[in-house]
Amino acid sequence: MKRLLKSHIALLAWRLALLYAVLAICRAIFWRYNYAGIGPLADAELPALARGALLFDTVSVLYANALLIVLSLIPLHLRERRWWQRMLYFYYVVVNALLVVAVNLGDAVYFRYTQKRFTAEEIFFADNDNSLQLVGKFMAENIPLLLAGIGLIALLALAGGRKARPEPLCRRPLCYYGGGTVLLVVAALLSVAGMRGGVTRMTRPVTLSNATLYASDNARANLILSNPFCILRTVGSGGKINYERYFAPEELDGIYTPVHRPDSVGAAPLEGRNVVVFVMESMSAEHSAHLHPELYADRQVKGYTPFLDSLMQAGYCFERMYANGTRSIQALPAVLGSIPSFKTPFVLMPQALAPTRQLPRILRDKGYATAFFCGSAAGSMGFGAYARSAGIERLYSREDYEARHGRDDFDGYWGIWDEPFLQYAGEEMSALPEPFFAALFTLSSHHPFV
Repeated sequence: MKRLLKSHIALLAWRLALLYAVLAICRAIFWRYNYAGIGPLADAELPALARGALLFDTVSVLYANALLIVLSLIPLHLRERRWWQRMLYFYYVVVNALLVVAVNLGDAVYFRYTQKRFTAEEIFFADNDNSLQLVGKFMAENIPLLLAGIGLIALLALAGGRKARPEPLCRRPLCYYGGGTVLLVVAALLSVAGMRGGVTRMTRPVTLSNATLYASDNARANLILSNPFCILRTVGSGGKINYERYFAPEELDGIYTPVHRPDSVGAAPLEGRNVVVFVMESMSAEHSAHLHPELYADRQVKGYTPFLDSLMQAGYCFERMYANGTRSIQALPAVLGSIPSFKTPFVLMPQALAPTRQLPRILRDKGYATAFFCGSAAGSMGFGAYARSAGIERLYSREDYEARHGRDDFDGYWGIWDEPFLQYAGEEMSALPEPFFAALFTLSSHHPFV
C-alpha cells in the first residue's frame, strides 16, 4: 500500500480528483452569480443534478488532461526523471488553470449575456483588437470572481504535487513494461468511455443537450455543464450564419406568413383533447394505401399501414409532406419544434439549450401531461435529452420496457421491437392523466434488418 501511494497512478488519481473539487467550486460560484435565472435548488433534484454534474465533469477532466494521463502512465523510465515530472506538473497547472478555472469562472459572468455556456463559438473574441481590453474590464468589474480564480489556481499549484517524485509499482522489466502497458490500455479505454458518456453500442458521444436528462429545465441544465467539454464538443458545430434579405419584413408577411392561428378560422378548440404524434422511422407515403391507392389497386395486400390508414380516414390528414431533416437524429426537432437541420443536427448544437417554445412545452403550459416513447436505450441518439428540453416530462425507453416485460423483445441492435413496444406505449398512455401529449418514435424499418 505504501508503494502504491507513492506511484505514478496515485499521483495522477490525486490530480484528477482535485480537478473534480475545483469544478464543483466553480459550479457553486456559477449558481451564485446566476441565481436570478436558475433559482433555488430543491433537495429532491440534487441527486439527479449531482449525477449529471459528475458525467460532464468527467468529460471535461478527460478532455483537458488526456495527454497528461498518457504521459503519466506510459511505461518508460523517462517518467522517473525530474524534468519529466516538472513538465507534467506545469502542464497540469497551466492547462487546467486556463480551461477549467478561467473559462468556468468567466462563464459565470458571460452566461447572463448569452444565456448559454461558453462554447467554441465564442473564440471569435481572438479576432477583435480590443479582446484583452474587454477581458481586463470584466476582471475589474468582478473582483470577487478574480480572487476566487486566483485561489483555485493556487490550490492546483500547491496541491498538484510539484515536488512529488512518484515511483514505479515494480521495477522488474516484465512487470514494469508489461503491467505498465496493460494499465495504460485500461486507462485509455476508460477514458474513451468517459468521454463518450457510456460504453454501449447505442450511446452517442454525450453532447450539451444530454444535460436536460438530469435537470428540470434548461437553466439547471446549463448549471451542470462544464468546460472544456462545452468548447471542445462544439468545435465545428456552429459558425456564423450568413443569409440574404430579399424582402422587407412587411412585404414578406404580405406574400406569405407561416403563422397559423386556429382560433381565427373557426377551428374547434384543442383544450381537453389528447394529442399523440407518431414519428415513423424510415416511412414513406408509398407504404400507405390511403395516401397512394393507385400503387395497391392490383395487389391483394392493401398497403403496409392499415392502422395508420384508418386513423387518416377518420381524422384530418395532410397529404403533402416536406422534409425538414434527413437523419433520425434530426427528426424530433423538425417534427416537434419545426426546427430544420442546419450544418449540424440541432441536438448537437449549443443552441439546443436556448429557450424555445415547442409543441410539447406549449401544451404542457396549458395543463397537459407530456410523455415521449422510444424503444431504444435512454441515451440513444440524444432523443430523450432533446425531448426533455422540448418540454416533455416523462421519458419511456428500452430500460423501462424491460423492467416491466423482460429482455426477450430486444432486437439485438437498436432496441425493443416496434410491435411489443407500441403495446407497452398504449399501456402507459392509458395511465397518463388527461389531457396528455405523447410522442412515439418507432425503430423499424431500420438497418440492420433481422
